[in-house]
Amino acid sequence: MFNRLRFNESVDHDPNLFAQAARELTPLTRAIEGFEDLYAIEASATEVALVILGDDVDVSNRVATEVGSPWMAAHVVRLLAGPPDRPAGPRRRRLALPCEASPNPREAKPQ
Repeated sequence: MFNRLRFNESVDHDPNLFAQAARELTPLTRAIEGFEDLYAIEASATEVALVILGDDVDVSNRVATEVGSPWMAAHVVRLLAGPPDRPAGPRRRRLALPCEASPNPREAKPQ
């Protein structure tokens, strides 16, 4: 599942927001069977993409509704310029790009 969040101000406005999310959401999401991972990607100063990976769309929906929605309502919704974009669909397969591991993803080198 992919969610695009548009913030009213720069995400740097509250530097503790994502650290708090990691502390509080990680144990809750990992408790859902079939959950694989969650990524928050800063696309611009005011946009963040959230990617939820799970065994199937039902797992991603459970993560979003049981964990994400209550947490977002309490901590994030007031900071958003509008509702999140949430296109969803069944994940057919994971696509991997063959890159050499690098501490900085921007320095990853194609193999």
